[in-house]
Amino acid sequence: KVAHMRYGLSVVAEVLRRQVTVDEEPIVAHRLMQIANKICTDRTLNEFDPSVCTGPSVFLVKLIIRQYGIACLEKIIPNHPWVMPEILHNEGQDQNRDPFVVYGPDYLRVRNAVSGAMYGNLITELSDVIKAQVGYKILYLPLSVFEVATLSKASTQPSKQIPTNAVAAFDEFIKSQPQLGNELMIIVRTLLVNQQGGPLAQLQVSPQQPSLARDLTSIAVHTAIVLSTRKDTDVLAPFVNMLNNPSALVNAYLPTMPEDN
Repeated sequence: KVAHMRYGLSVVAEVLRRQVTVDEEPIVAHRLMQIANKICTDRTLNEFDPSVCTGPSVFLVKLIIRQYGIACLEKIIPNHPWVMPEILHNEGQDQNRDPFVVYGPDYLRVRNAVSGAMYGNLITELSDVIKAQVGYKILYLPLSVFEVATLSKASTQPSKQIPTNAVAAFDEFIKSQPQLGNELMIIVRTLLVNQQGGPLAQLQVSPQQPSLARDLTSIAVHTAIVLSTRKDTDVLAPFVNMLNNPSALVNAYLPTMPEDN
């Protein structure tokens, strides 16, 4: 039953992609879209509680992002708003959707706490939230700093700008969090002041930065954060070696297709 539903949603994802791809003939499937809408909004099939967000709707969002990218999802939503579960909507960004919401409610809690610390000086609340993020979930903090602090540099609205004293207070708070480790702490502090990439200005966020360039910045930041927090996993080991010791992979065999053994 689950397999059948997932296959059906993969077909829905492809139809939706074709509808927003200008160089392909769109597939007209009104009845299919009606059924998909019903499945993704049915509360007996989906869990939309703030502590739990699972079901066909979340599966479809993740599938679209993984297969076709966040830009494709953004094009789909205006005509099919039911695709994005209400709990995953990002209301705080300037017409930008947070691609990291696919991490679920725990990430949303950290992001909201980071926003509260930045704009409302609610550092204590953030400290309590961070303590609950054990293991790999510590990566939710730098991702949230990128979404709240770094991307605020893309806005021209004064209300979106984070006060200098709030940035300084947050920086002091980060330096007092030993569980981050030196590498992740450096990443968070550079994201805080929009210095990701160091001298590489193309990775710095600004109001003039094209949306595609901003998406590439998000990908680069996400990759750096994940590799810094999960470097001991077998899946990511080749990528860590590519960054730190590329010569070790000169003669390595890296399977890239399901049939490669």
